[in-house]
This record gives sequence, C-alpha cells and structure tokens, in this order.
Amino acid sequence: MYSPLVSILALALPQDPVLPVSVPGIDALIARIGQVGAEPSANGFVYGTSRQGRELHGIELSTGEPEDGQPALLVVAGLTQSQAWTAPLALDLATSLLGSNLLESTRVIVIPLANPDAYAARFAEPSLAHGATGLGVDNDRDGREGEDPPADVNGDGFITWMRVPDPDGPWMVDPSEPRLHVEADALEGQRGRWRLVREGFDTDGDGEASEDSPSDAEVNRNFAAGWEEHAARAGRYATEEPAARALALFVAGRLDIQAVLVIGEQDNLVRKPGSVADNAPDSKRVPKDGLRQSDADRLAKLAERWKEATQLESADHAETVEAGTFQAWTYSHRGLLTLCTRPWSVPEQEDKAADAEMPPGETAENEPAAETPTEAEAEPDAAPDPEPVELSAEAKRLLWLESNGRPNAHLGWKTFDHPQLGPVDIGGYRPFVLDDPSANHVEKLGARMGSFLQQLGPDLARIAFEDAKAEDLGSGLLDLRVTMTNTGWLPLRSQWGQRTRIQRLPRLELVLPEGATLIAGRTVTIASDLDGGERQEFRWLVQGADPASITVHASTDHAGEARTTFEDQQ
Repeated sequence: MYSPLVSILALALPQDPVLPVSVPGIDALIARIGQVGAEPSANGFVYGTSRQGRELHGIELSTGEPEDGQPALLVVAGLTQSQAWTAPLALDLATSLLGSNLLESTRVIVIPLANPDAYAARFAEPSLAHGATGLGVDNDRDGREGEDPPADVNGDGFITWMRVPDPDGPWMVDPSEPRLHVEADALEGQRGRWRLVREGFDTDGDGEASEDSPSDAEVNRNFAAGWEEHAARAGRYATEEPAARALALFVAGRLDIQAVLVIGEQDNLVRKPGSVADNAPDSKRVPKDGLRQSDADRLAKLAERWKEATQLESADHAETVEAGTFQAWTYSHRGLLTLCTRPWSVPEQEDKAADAEMPPGETAENEPAAETPTEAEAEPDAAPDPEPVELSAEAKRLLWLESNGRPNAHLGWKTFDHPQLGPVDIGGYRPFVLDDPSANHVEKLGARMGSFLQQLGPDLARIAFEDAKAEDLGSGLLDLRVTMTNTGWLPLRSQWGQRTRIQRLPRLELVLPEGATLIAGRTVTIASDLDGGERQEFRWLVQGADPASITVHASTDHAGEARTTFEDQQ
C-alpha cells in the first residue's frame, strides 16, 4: 500500500521525536493522588464510589483557618477515557498551588479523576478506545443485551475497525491518503465502497458485528442538563451512573464554589461560545452551547487571560456536544460560571512535500492501475501530469503523528477472512493515539493553569463594608448608614445564577445592644445582586444606643463575610 506521506516522512521526521505523554496506571495515579492530598496545605477526601466500586477522590487546598463563606474554585478532570491524561495534569496543577498565596483567601477543590472506571479500562487487553462504563441497552432490539461486543478478531492485541465491502456503503478512500476514509459526496459524483464497523463478531447472526456492547452509558453524558432520552450513551436516566451522581451531589452540597474549570473534551476559552441576550424570552434563553450575554462577556475577558497564561491557542476537534455533560450541568443547573478547556488535539501539519504524486501502479482506491504504456505505445502528445493531491485535514493530522515520534499511529489495513462477514480489511488508528499529547506539551501546562487560577482568585466576588457612619439626630436618635461593596471583579451570581437562585445573596443582620430600639429599617435584610465593584447602601434609625455598641454582620455561602461597628459622624 502506497501513501504519499511515505516520502514526506523521510524529510519531515525531526531529529528529536516528540514522544507522547506517559499515562500512569490506575494504581500509580491513585497513589499520587494520596501523596498530593497528604501535603500540609492539602486535604484528600473521598466523595463516593464508581460503578465498579472504585473510590472517587478529591483534594481540597487551603491554608490558614477556614472562614465562613470563603469562596472556592473547583477543578475537574479525568471525566472521559479519551482525556485520561488530564488526570495527572490536574495533579500537576494542584501541586503548583501548594503553599501559594491564593490559598490564603480561596479554597481550591481538585477532582483529578472523576471517572476512574473509564481510566482503568484504558489499560485493559486487548486495547479498546471505548469510553462507556455504564449499563448497556439492547442496541439491536433483539431481546438480548451485550451479545455482540467489540472483539479482537485478528488477534493483534488491538480492537480497531473493520472495512466491510459494500457498494452502498457511505465511505470511500481518502484520495490524499489511502489509509484514511472520507464520506462519499453523491453531489460530486462520488460513490461509497465501504462500511466501517468496530472490530468484532456477529454472534447473533443478524448480519451486523459488534453492534451490541455490554456497556453503553458514559459518565459525562449522564448529567441532568440537556440529558438525552433514549440515547444509549446517556444512560437510562440522568445521574444513573454512580460517578455522575456522586459528583453532582458533591457540587450541590458545596455552596462555597463560585467558579468551575473543567479540563476535558469541550472548550469555551479558546473557542467563543454562543450566547443570547440577558433578557431573551424563555423559549430562546440558552442555546445548547450558549450562555447569557453577560456571562459570555465575562468569559471572553477570562479567555484572554487564559490564553496568555497557558499559551493555549488551539481547540481543534473540541467536542461541541453539551447535552448531559458535567459542565453544562454546573452552569445551567447550579448557575456557576464554568470554564472548559481541551488542552490538546492533534495538529494539522502542512508540508509542501505533500504534493507528491501517486506512483505508477497505484491509485487512490489502492487498487492496481492499468499498465503504464511502453514508450513505443505512447501517443505523441502525452497527457499532462495529474494535479497534485491536496492533503485532507485528517491526512494532515496523520502526517503530524508520523512526523512526531509516532510512526505506527495508523496500523494500516490487512485483509482478513471474517467467519461471518467474509473477506474484510481490519485496521485503523492505534487506540488512544489521537488522544494523548506530546510530553513536552504538558511539561509546564499544569503550572501555567495554576498561574491562571492565582490570577483569578482576587477577581472572585467578595463582600466588604465601608463608610459605616452614625449621625446623631438628637434625643438619642441615630441615623445609621453603611455601604456594602463587592470588592471582586466577578458578580455575586452569574446572570444565569440569578435565575437558578441556588447561590444565596448576602444576608445582613443588625445587632443592637440591650435597651436599644429599632425605629426604622429591618433587623435582617437581604442584599441585592452586586456586579464586580458595585455598592449598596443600607440605612436604619435606632433609638438609645452607643454607635460603637451596634454591629452589622453580613454573611454569604460563597463570597465571604463582613462585620463592622458604627463610628460617630463628626
């Protein structure tokens, strides 16, 4: 099989290959979580168990004595099998924050491995990229479940793909790279020749192979926000998966969380998310991938800082499906400003040498071409050379892999006599080769993300009192005034959080000494929503008290607390 990339690679391979990151085994990763959680400014905890009985670990970072309402940042990684490498990355981030000034005023909660079952399955043999770990359904509606799982048909240690000949199939060979495929476009006069099927057997004799896996539900499609009914990957009902339910319950119980960073498939920091006006009617309130305009504007400002701190400028191949994801749930159900990042995807490598032509004897369909005519048989006016084939986006990705230390990224295609389907070709990408970044890419990434969080800490909403004055109106009557300020840049509640009403607004309580009488105003007052830097004044009339003996106290779940007494106004 000839590929135009073969001659390219001889020119493009660097002297120092960019090797993929090493993903530790599940036991080694759990051990490291325990080590980080045992550090002086860290506290490891378990918040639940997975479907397969694995503990769900978290780490809370903080220094000093805990304060009521101290704001918290939540970092979640390891939600999907394809993003397994983000679990050790999250631990790098946590390690970079140990002992930092951020922890004096802000708690940081790190959930490095939210889906340990999918992570562990990555190391199963034979190797299979299959992120589902939840209960299966009867996919082929034959009254049985899980009877046709993916299988290593040719015994090479990998469960990849089968290319089944089919004149009505949707796939044709990529003209620029015969190992790859593109969907045939009938409008362009193209016809498909293949069906691509996950490697496996047809044990139930229905003509389909590997169509009924024992596991279908995925943790990060099982949350309640936009949950997809009747979608196998979403589970039978929202939060059916123990890992999803435990994480949702944990976040629901931590009212101190003010913002969330999810490291995984989606991205809204490099890619600008959709948005609608703050006052849009309910029927148009939030697109599937959208935010309220005020929240989107805040996110855009944070995205500028994010790209500067992390040096991440690309989010190619970021998943756009939000239905049932954790990040969709934290925003739409908890009202939390949620930042998502997909820190790496395979780049598309450009190379002028990619214009190499097909050699005689080969065609784009990987079939023997007609014999090249001899010089005597050739016509006087030979046809011009064919136009060079432009590499497709997928071919450029494969070129990058093979040019950067992964020469066996694609296993090619080998004919195999399938016991039920007849002659098929088995091959495709090596499992996980499209998921794992280069080691040098993540070397400093955790610390850079930690640096971004340190910048974000002072911008979190926090309440404070200023200008607490008491004016003597005569006859022991005092006019009390105090101003409460949001000293942060973020609002007390996101625009969507104002709708969910889960985060509590500041509660002010006026505490009077014995013998004093409240003439006007309320003993307990609920403050308004305050944007970053906004202020609100409160006023009372009190009879018969020394101003220094009167206290006003404000409390929140997520923006700290404030307390002050009054001074005589001169």
